[in-house]
Formats: sequence, C-alpha cells, structure tokens
Amino acid sequence: VRPGIYHVTFTCVRRLYLLWPGKRLNKVIRYLAALTSERYGVLIHDLTAMSNHVHLKVGDQYGNHPEAFAFFESMLARQVNALLGETGAVFEPYEVVELLDDDAILDTAGYVLANPVHDHLVEKAAQWPGVTTCSMKYGERGVIKRPAVGLWADLKDKERRLVKKRKPDSTGRMKYRGTPSELPDEVVLELVRPPVLPGRSDEEVRAEVLARVAKAEDAARAERKVTGRKVGNVK
Repeated sequence: VRPGIYHVTFTCVRRLYLLWPGKRLNKVIRYLAALTSERYGVLIHDLTAMSNHVHLKVGDQYGNHPEAFAFFESMLARQVNALLGETGAVFEPYEVVELLDDDAILDTAGYVLANPVHDHLVEKAAQWPGVTTCSMKYGERGVIKRPAVGLWADLKDKERRLVKKRKPDSTGRMKYRGTPSELPDEVVLELVRPPVLPGRSDEEVRAEVLARVAKAEDAARAERKVTGRKVGNVK
C-alpha cells in the first residue's frame, strides 16, 4: 500500500438500488465523505453517489486508503440499513484502481462525474439529484453538519442524558456513565485539485475535467437521438 491517486467504487449487493437519492441519504454521504477525509487525511478529488454504487476519487497522502475506504463503507452501510429498517450486507467488496498518470486521473474524473449521464438518468451531470461534486471548484469548502437521521437520529438526546448521569469521582472530577459519540457535529468537505498539469491553474485543470464531462453529455445525447431512448425520470 502506497500513497497515490485512487478511484474506488462501492457497489450495492446484487446491484440493488439501496442508495436512491434523497435528502437524508445525501446528507449522510456528504458527511461521511468529509469525515473520512478529515480522519484519514485522504483528499477528495471527486465524488458521485449513484442509486446502487458510489464513485470516489481520492488522493492518499499516507498509504492508508484501505483503512479509509473500509471506514467509509462500514459507516455508510450501517446508516443505509438504519434508514431502510434492514439488516445484512449492503455492499460487495469495493474495487480500487490506482491512477498513475495525468490522462488516467483526468479521464477518471470525467467518468466519475458523468456517471448519471452515461446511464441516461439526466441530460447534464450537474442535474443529478444525488451527491456529486460536479458543480464544485477546486479549493471550495463546505461545512457539513452531522445529520440527525438513522443511527444518529437521537444522538444528541443520548449525549444529553449521559451528561445528566455524570457524577464526581473520588477526586471530585466529573465522569461519564457511558461514552458520548466520537463523531464530530461538523466536518468540512473540500474539493482538492489532483496533482496534474503542473503550471496550469486550478480553474484550467477543472475546465479539463468538465470538458470530458461535456463530451460524455454530447455522446449520450447523440446515442439517445439514434436509439430513441429518453432521459430517465429521477425524483
């Protein structure tokens, strides 16, 4: 395991549509992506969450991406089960590809962002109602609050109850009867430029990525014109 740029795909078991876009799940995915980035130091280069899989392109600074991916997958699977009222496996073993040159990094970024377009779910990648970094600029940061849904629905109430149960120990200090959540109330999701095209600005590199997305949009539009296929209805 070594530092580098990696593309990881988390696919739902039997390709079931367990990740259908919605406000609650979108918040969970954004929060967990930002939390994983902060906790393990992996840099988010691009992200798209489809209805039955998640694409994540990251920069691994410390050679610990297996731990980061396992954490993200485990936490998301638990939340999906909690939101759906189900139990059991949510994901197949995730797939990882190391991206070794500029073309691979840029082409994969375009592929990740254009995924909803490839499947004819939307005409423009930025229209996808699920989680996507398509409209973000490199260096853009957003504060993501821990959503009070699923496993975290009554977390604050639990923490308040634990505080109320504190009692002084023999030294007069307060102690917990229980352990409060280790998940932060807020995390920061930052889109980081990958280390490509030295000498080019962040805006120019992002334009290279979005040009690939536009090319995919044009190709999908041309395919629909030939086949008569319609853009899918996504709510």
